[in-house]
Amino acid sequence: MEASLTEIVAAIVALGTLFGGSLKYLLDRVSRRQEALERAQDEERTRQEAERIRHEVKVETERLRWEQVMNDQLSELRREVRQQDHQISDLRTLADAYLRHIMALEGLMRSQGIQIPQFVMPVRSAPPALPGPTT
Repeated sequence: MEASLTEIVAAIVALGTLFGGSLKYLLDRVSRRQEALERAQDEERTRQEAERIRHEVKVETERLRWEQVMNDQLSELRREVRQQDHQISDLRTLADAYLRHIMALEGLMRSQGIQIPQFVMPVRSAPPALPGPTT
């Protein structure tokens, strides 16, 4: 009976060791799976953050590009307005010179007794409508 009792104890110890080893293997496997899952979640968060940053950079780049286009167009419009202001100023100077010349000629004509013809102002048409939304 003694031999069989030691065999039983040895078998129980062997089973306990086998059970403990199996339990440790299963726990290690679960732990590795948990770590792999956490790594995958971290990688997904990192990927999403990188995608968000790429999107923000793309949006900001597009905004800056359109801002530059608008600034260029605004600068061109300002240049055209300055050019037109200069042309208007030149035309006013020319009109003033013509007016002084006409007045001098009228004075000469009156001094010679010549009747000055009536000046008829031409009918002005309405200015063209500006493109854009109407209110």
